Amino acid sequence: MRTIGTEIFESARRTQAWLLGVLGLLVAFSSFWITPNSTLPTRWVVVAGTPLVVLAVVLVDLTIRLHRQTGVRLPPVRAVHSRAAAKGDSHLLLLLAASELFGHQVAVSIYSRIDEFEVMIGIGFVSTIQVDGTIQVEVSKRVSAYDDVWTQVKSNDRRALQALVVKPSVPLETHSLEEFV
Repeated sequence: MRTIGTEIFESARRTQAWLLGVLGLLVAFSSFWITPNSTLPTRWVVVAGTPLVVLAVVLVDLTIRLHRQTGVRLPPVRAVHSRAAAKGDSHLLLLLAASELFGHQVAVSIYSRIDEFEVMIGIGFVSTIQVDGTIQVEVSKRVSAYDDVWTQVKSNDRRALQALVVKPSVPLETHSLEEFV
């Protein structure tokens, strides 16, 4: 994790702020000898404005860089663990890559990309976050219409796992749906 001071220095280095500052000051000081005296001392406006322009350029670059760095992405599903349950069904645990979007006991919705659509196939919750940051999600309800997808997921099919999208929220209407088993 880099500090804000390091990020500001990197933005100043990338924008060549020192060069912009030197050029601005040269223009400002040369105006003392070139421009005639006027009622508004524009040379002082240029001298005072140069650091402001340099600061604005550095801050714009910093904003753009930090926005690109913090492009938050949903973590991919790495693996699935299936364990037998009392009813003959199985409990599923999804192992997700580390992400700051998820917290312990957070409700999640589970989607599968089918063709060009994300279709909700289940809901669950974060059961634990491991020491290395990976996230274990326990599937609590599955949409019975997508049992074929769940069969592929249970077998750790690479394509099925890549098609899964786990989001740290649950749509409101899922609480009343009867299609979950």
